[in-house]
Amino acid sequence: MDSGVDAGAGPDAGCEPEASVPDGAIAGACVPLPSGSPRTQVDVQAIDGSSLGLIFARAEVTWDPWACSREPPILEIALGAAACGGEIGDRLVFRLDASQLGAGRLGDGLPIPITSSADLEIRLLLYSRGLEFGSCSGAAGLLTMEEGGLSDGAPLVGSFDLTLSDCAGASSGTLLLVRGRFELTLPRSLALECAARGAGG
Repeated sequence: MDSGVDAGAGPDAGCEPEASVPDGAIAGACVPLPSGSPRTQVDVQAIDGSSLGLIFARAEVTWDPWACSREPPILEIALGAAACGGEIGDRLVFRLDASQLGAGRLGDGLPIPITSSADLEIRLLLYSRGLEFGSCSGAAGLLTMEEGGLSDGAPLVGSFDLTLSDCAGASSGTLLLVRGRFELTLPRSLALECAARGAGG
């Protein structure tokens, strides 16, 4: 069965450079992910069960460029297929309303339906194939934030079981199954991030 996703493109084709961030913001807080790491792992398959062959090699936790000036502040967790030090390439991105972590709606350890919550947005950006999947119309699944602290070095632990839809309409309604978990830490609190940006400006 044709999965509707071209798995033959090279892993570095069409990669975009990393987006610029405000002065003082952490742009390179990149953590290498050892092959087969049980703590952070992602499995991406077409709906027919065929694998896309993506291997995630890096993780980054950053504050959105506008986190200090817009409400709510957004925390971004990105798991990328390219190694640290290069272009980020294909990546799975979780954008979380930081005000709902901890004691909020994203912090109680309960599974959150991805399409019924305004507190999160998920994107699987396949630059090497020119495709974008995510929590768009037709998507389903659950994200569970097991830990979501907001202080310096706080743990960010989550698991996910997702069916992501084609957000760009480029692959004829193809769905992708994305399952896994992450165990990461917050490099610095929002207060310190904003102070650093102010100093950098």
